Amino acid sequence: MHRAGRLNRRLAATLAAWILLALSQPALAGDEAAGREAAQTGPESTEAGGLRRSKNPTGAFLRSLVIPGWGQAYTGHWFKAAAFFGTEAGMLYGISVQNRRYLDNLDLAEKQKTDTLRRTYEEYADFYRDDRNKLIWWTAGVTLLAAFDAFVEAHLYGFHIDPSLGTTPQGDGPAAGITIRF
Repeated sequence: MHRAGRLNRRLAATLAAWILLALSQPALAGDEAAGREAAQTGPESTEAGGLRRSKNPTGAFLRSLVIPGWGQAYTGHWFKAAAFFGTEAGMLYGISVQNRRYLDNLDLAEKQKTDTLRRTYEEYADFYRDDRNKLIWWTAGVTLLAAFDAFVEAHLYGFHIDPSLGTTPQGDGPAAGITIRF
């Protein structure tokens, strides 16, 4: 079987897993709200059992390796999850397309009767193979970036940053400030 078929099956499996994760979102939403409550009350806050709410960094790392964006969704960063999922899905699609073009040009090269046309199609095939391989490396890089991002976010889960950490201007003059939240 061609590699393109395997890549398309992996893309379909990833998409199906993402849809299942999205369908389970209402169950996760209550968990996320409880996590935000614990984070807003400060680092000393505890739950009924005396344990702080946290996320497992290794679990977030592995989730992000298995399904693009799952680690970010696990830590409650839905925008990042969608961005990583979309990026990796697009790259996997690109790999599939370039692989199909590579195989098609190899087949065309074999069918040619003249050496000139055969070499031309072989050059096209080489281009598509190289482009496919670059996309594979970029996908691996984005996957590792997503996994390490999920790992760090899980470590920082529940870490409360007070918006008033900066200094406030004192005096009678006018003051201006800006707060940007992502």
